[in-house]
Amino acid sequence: MTMKAWRLDRLGGDLRLENVPMPEVRPGSILVRVEASTLMSYIKPYVEGRLPPYHAPSGGFTPGGNCVGTIETAGKDVWQLAPGQRVLVSSFPLARERSRPRANSHRRDLVRSRQREGAGGLAGWNAR
Repeated sequence: MTMKAWRLDRLGGDLRLENVPMPEVRPGSILVRVEASTLMSYIKPYVEGRLPPYHAPSGGFTPGGNCVGTIETAGKDVWQLAPGQRVLVSSFPLARERSRPRANSHRRDLVRSRQREGAGGLAGWNAR
């Protein structure tokens, strides 16, 4: 199975819309069908390779930041998210590990996260 993706062969290289293989869902991960994505004010200089502090992965990659979409598939060990849920995917890393889930904990954690970190850090936020 394939999907369309904007791919950049390297910073300063060619940006092309390509057919690429659908990613495999690994344990602890989800596959999100992106419905809307941000267009960052600095995307043009980033794609052109004119922002030295930003390091791109080696080889081809899909540039991007935050997006909103619907979960297509959830991998093993994903317990708070399910296919069909709309989610906000953030480029800000956020980690909270627990031995077991608590009822409505995602709502409390979202409020605490926003108080502590500002609007960022909403990775995996349930958009229902």
